[in-house]
Amino acid sequence: MSIEDRSDPFPCIVIHSDKDNFKVKGTTLRVHEVAPIDQSSKSRIDKSMHISNWSEEATREVIDPRSVSSSRSRVLLLRSSLHDEKAKPVDFILPHRPFSFKGGSWKIPPSNFGEVSFHVGYWEWTEDVLGHYADTLRQAKIYDVVHASLFTYVCNKKVLRAFLELWCPSTNTLHTANGELSISLWDIRGLCGLPIHGDFYDEVVPSAKELLNHDSRGTSLPRSCKYLFMAYHRLSKDSSGVLLSDWVDFWFKGPTRYSEPPLRLSRKRTSRPKLSRNPCGKVDASKLSRPKEYDTPFATLKVEEDIKEETYLAAFIACWLCSFALPHGSIDKIRASVFKVSSRMARGEYFSLAVPILAGIYRGLRGISTSENLDESPIIFPIHYLYAWIRHTFETHFHSKLEIIGAHMVKYAGENMAKHFDLDEARDLFHNINMSKLRDLWYSKQEILVTDDAKLSSKCKDILVALRSSYLTFRCEAEHIIEAYSPHRFSRQHGFCQSIPDDLNKEILTCELHELIRFWKSCTLLGTSSKLIMPSDTSSFPLVTKEYTEWWAKSWKTSLGANTKLSLKLGRTIQRASAKDPKEPYVSSSIGKENIAQVAETSTRKQRIPLDNVASDPAFEVAYGEGNEIISALLPSNDESSNQCPSKETSKVFDLPIANSSFFEGVPSSSMPLDESVK
Repeated sequence: MSIEDRSDPFPCIVIHSDKDNFKVKGTTLRVHEVAPIDQSSKSRIDKSMHISNWSEEATREVIDPRSVSSSRSRVLLLRSSLHDEKAKPVDFILPHRPFSFKGGSWKIPPSNFGEVSFHVGYWEWTEDVLGHYADTLRQAKIYDVVHASLFTYVCNKKVLRAFLELWCPSTNTLHTANGELSISLWDIRGLCGLPIHGDFYDEVVPSAKELLNHDSRGTSLPRSCKYLFMAYHRLSKDSSGVLLSDWVDFWFKGPTRYSEPPLRLSRKRTSRPKLSRNPCGKVDASKLSRPKEYDTPFATLKVEEDIKEETYLAAFIACWLCSFALPHGSIDKIRASVFKVSSRMARGEYFSLAVPILAGIYRGLRGISTSENLDESPIIFPIHYLYAWIRHTFETHFHSKLEIIGAHMVKYAGENMAKHFDLDEARDLFHNINMSKLRDLWYSKQEILVTDDAKLSSKCKDILVALRSSYLTFRCEAEHIIEAYSPHRFSRQHGFCQSIPDDLNKEILTCELHELIRFWKSCTLLGTSSKLIMPSDTSSFPLVTKEYTEWWAKSWKTSLGANTKLSLKLGRTIQRASAKDPKEPYVSSSIGKENIAQVAETSTRKQRIPLDNVASDPAFEVAYGEGNEIISALLPSNDESSNQCPSKETSKVFDLPIANSSFFEGVPSSSMPLDESVK
């Protein structure tokens, strides 16, 4: 088998088999420029995107959301280097999509945005690799997340929809009634077991010169890399590439024991399912015998004896990267561009995986938020990490019985582990948030001053990078993905006091390769001598400044008013408040009845809803009673995505001001028009 470089019609390598007819074109793979990474100690350190102090001690008037009382206190604020501290904050606008394509209902494309899918033999292959190559996987810092790929990960689709309705791609944060939240680099590290630091993840096809140039100093690509390309050529039937299932079948020759888990059930579950078709997660190397067919792929490719094990592991890591670690472009294909990285990982080298993975998640969410046709969207990203964060933050899943090896996402793994939510219940998850459960960093009893120097521990290095603003990068061949990372916008998650966040100086979505490398180096840079004060664990509840609360209330209402209306389901019956029980709520019935609409009633509960400031909103038709009180607030429903008949009565909708962070507690609400089915 031969591999040669060509420049016409574009830079590429062409792979030919010894048995190929001279008229056969062979397998052609495009080659891209190698990332210019200067690892020498003499290279200049670029600190232009860094500041000397990433935290700030200040005295602010703060609000405790539990009591909604304010007081002046000394607080810790998280700062940013990429945002303009002098500019006046502006109100944001959520780019809400109606998520209503084809028949007026929200549909997820067949790809499920890259959700983990079952492939015959993959779980058995994973167990074999975990049993035989544990030391190498730990050296490459991927053992935990390889183990996590033994399981399926699902999410209630109503929860996913409610999440996507509130995701803002201009800030890469979830905009809830309480403030902003987001998945962070620290979440990727802790929940998913992925390394923040390591070599640059450069996903490209190497040239034949780079691929075949071996030297004794270990600076060239591993010899195993060449055989991955040979296997790819052998399995490639046409220009569409190689299927994951074919790749697994070619390399793994052991018996298969696992069958595809059944389709998820839609029934309402009140407890964890008793049975699971997923593996148990326990790997006993002594019971993992190799079949006599184990050598078949090596004999087919004529792999040298001394690199058989390395080639086998490299082939698995390539499959793992494409199917679980970083799916991109296609959910069922092998990307030849991962071979360069996977062969190096098989030697124990480790890469900064958390950075490109979070960049891929942000870009995937951006694509969904801006999609014009979601049902036919080609968006693929590692959505199972997002599922893990949603489960961890909002308790949307039952806990599995699986043993947690390292990646905490395993705690929520398994089919049918997602709790049942209807759409209104799912939306309530993101309105009624217990902010006290969001603190996930490592804390001490006292505040700690962290200085970015040579004495910094590995954990503190990761914390420092996770709390610094930066541009996240992901290179996949010609695609250069850049996404802004702004932890100061959701600093309550890390124990800091939340103040009004500054606006991003410049939004960058793509750039030239040398600039992408500069952004990645800045994101992971260490040895800057900058300082950060870590909060202590003595603060039982994340604080917010009064200024932030007032700004967020205005911004949240502006966003809702511009894109959607907060609708409240109304019941039919009128329940009058009695003199004996003045707190008993009552409900305004159908439109036209002269009753003060102070209460929204769902089929399950009733809650008192304030209507202050409704009259000031020009979108409403407000009617007043004899005492100048509001007796009704009406808004025509113009949402084409609803299943309402145009001839039906106008929906009653209340656009509610957010007075404080506890405003939505217990309020049954949604961001879509009234569901006529409850009338």
